Amino acid sequence: MMAIFVFLLFILNILTILAVVILYMKQSRLSDLEKNQRNSVEEAEDIMSSFLIQMKEENDRFIEQVTSIRAADADTGAKEDKAGDHGKAHPSGQAVQGAAPSYYKQLAAKTYSAVNDPAINPIESGTDGADAGVRNAGGEREEESLKEKVMALSAKGFTHAEIAKKLNKGRTEIELLLKFHQKP
Repeated sequence: MMAIFVFLLFILNILTILAVVILYMKQSRLSDLEKNQRNSVEEAEDIMSSFLIQMKEENDRFIEQVTSIRAADADTGAKEDKAGDHGKAHPSGQAVQGAAPSYYKQLAAKTYSAVNDPAINPIESGTDGADAGVRNAGGEREEESLKEKVMALSAKGFTHAEIAKKLNKGRTEIELLLKFHQKP
């Protein structure tokens, strides 16, 4: 009888050890899953923050372009006013009642055309401004797109920082481009 009891205790000990090992394995898998989830959240936060930083930089560049265009238009507007134009502007920037509305229409048209001009606004056109006018006789682009350039340099073994420096782009922009276009 004692031998059966010892045998039963031995079997129960083995089952308990097996249950502990299984629970430990499940716990480690859960821990790994939590780490992966944290990494995914951090990566998403990094992507969003870099996107927001890039949007802020693009907005700053756009504001600079608009203010420079306005300054240039204000200079030409001042020359027109001196030449005898009947429209006058108040020092606060508000139009006086007799001011010509065509000046503001011209300002809006110049700003709009500047924003849509790839040579002036590389953000909208997706070019870097330097190769904006490079086209062959058929109107097709002779230069490779930024994506193709980045992919080619990456395939040659250049680091993200080297690619960014070579193409005069931000390191984060290159990292995001490679991350979104990498083959699974």
